[in-house]
Amino acid sequence: GFSYVVYGRLSAATSGVAALLIGLGIDFVIVSYGRFVEERQQGKSLEAALARMSGSCGRAVVIGAITSAATFYAFGVTDFTGLRQMGFLTGTGILFCMVAVLFLLPALLTWSEHRHSRRDSTPRLFLHGFGSARVIRYCVHHPRPVLVAGLVVTLGLGYLALDVRFEDSVRSMRPEGSPAVEFREEVAKRFGSGFESMMLVIRGETSEQVLELADVAASRARQLVDEGVLTGVDSVAAVVPPLERQQEVLAWLEEARQGDLEPARVRAAFGSALLEAGLRLEPFEPGLDLFERAVSIAEPIRIEELEASPQTRRLLERYLRRDGDEWQTVVYLYPPPKVWRRQPPPQVVELADELGPSVILTGGNVVSSRLRESILEDAVYG
Repeated sequence: GFSYVVYGRLSAATSGVAALLIGLGIDFVIVSYGRFVEERQQGKSLEAALARMSGSCGRAVVIGAITSAATFYAFGVTDFTGLRQMGFLTGTGILFCMVAVLFLLPALLTWSEHRHSRRDSTPRLFLHGFGSARVIRYCVHHPRPVLVAGLVVTLGLGYLALDVRFEDSVRSMRPEGSPAVEFREEVAKRFGSGFESMMLVIRGETSEQVLELADVAASRARQLVDEGVLTGVDSVAAVVPPLERQQEVLAWLEEARQGDLEPARVRAAFGSALLEAGLRLEPFEPGLDLFERAVSIAEPIRIEELEASPQTRRLLERYLRRDGDEWQTVVYLYPPPKVWRRQPPPQVVELADELGPSVILTGGNVVSSRLRESILEDAVYG
């Protein structure tokens, strides 16, 4: 509830707050209840036992809670939002646990005593040792073999720890055994490419501005494809080419309509070829009509025309959309599968920098690299 009031949502980094609080808050209860049982076993009354518990262990609980909360509040100076939220929520949650132990635990113990007032025995604190008593006795009587065995185990585990690798990719947060993830991996394996992509997010005041810059970015990215850095590029130019390129194509079409692409000439030549092949012209009439419409275009394609149709609007939304007073478009960049998973290719980073401040590079590997750098930097300063 406190998370909802403060942040309204939880991220993957902050979702483990509950587990942290259970592990930290239970210590306060164990220490306090242990002191309460000890006082009752010595014959103290309920009120006296609760007073000794709250008076002695209460101070320790307060000091422990404040120091533990301060440790997590130290994450508040980090730049990583997930760690900052986790630190604040965990630190505040520890203080909530402290308040519960100071106020709720005495009330629960009093209620329990009154409920079981007919019993004659005093409360007992029983801890399951799971055979630890025998292990301790053996260690006391045979210290040297235990020390030697401990040293061997420590050295062996230390050697194995040298091969431990830290997985810092955000993709590792995906659930194991997910059918969707397994299907993606299978398709990527069969076709020799992956679904992982980076994105160049381009912002501008007008649609013409972002379309022009997206065409430049896509052209530069195709050079990286030729160099083997990327395997593919997908941009809005596949749907709405820049106005300048459209005008060039329209000029070429106007000239071609006077020659090889003249609709009447193409229709006549195609009809003659069909007659020679023994085929009728009628089944091909719809295709010839579409061809005539395609070569007869004299005006550039406008975004407003594509937005008028539900089908083309959905296609356009993959690349281009309006956000308030500005336009945004995305150029998708596809790296080789399982090559650039921890960080983006340096050539792509250089491309984004050269395109200017209105272009932002993002993607799973970009986020992983930024998070790694941010966490390492925060760890040093924290």
